[in-house]
Amino acid sequence: MTKTANLMLANTNLEILAIENALLNPPFDTNVTHYKVEVPNEMTRFNLLAIPENEQARVEVKGKDDLQEGDNSVYVEVIAANGFTKKQYEVVVHRRTIEEQQQYEKEQKENKEKWEEINTIEKTAVLSNDNEKTIHKEDENTAKSWLGKIGIAVIAIGVIFIVAKQYGKRKNK
Repeated sequence: MTKTANLMLANTNLEILAIENALLNPPFDTNVTHYKVEVPNEMTRFNLLAIPENEQARVEVKGKDDLQEGDNSVYVEVIAANGFTKKQYEVVVHRRTIEEQQQYEKEQKENKEKWEEINTIEKTAVLSNDNEKTIHKEDENTAKSWLGKIGIAVIAIGVIFIVAKQYGKRKNK
């Protein structure tokens, strides 16, 4: 922490911290200084993007080359524009072992198969649902048709009743 009249000269925050083809855990936040990331076994070095909030600040990165299997600490140090205020971010980069890499690839394949199965089930459910809607519409149309026929029959009976009544009145006169 630095006591200074010009806080911008003492700003040691990063605006961006990212590793190519990897996700930081937790996601980047200026106030968080410790991260973890997992990378494939074949990755022995990586590209890191670290941009300070103050463009006059300097950034130094140590430990991103020659990754060993397992955990590797990578340090990103931001030196403020005033030249003496510093802040250090640590990224623990876990380079998978061959066994971990094989397990990871197996899990990815299984997850992909599960997603494909879920999508197939969803598509089938949608098709089934559409078919049910069609069946329900057919049932609905049949019901409407029968209701229409019943309605016509009721009207016809009513008309016959009225005509018969009128005929009976005329006959009685």
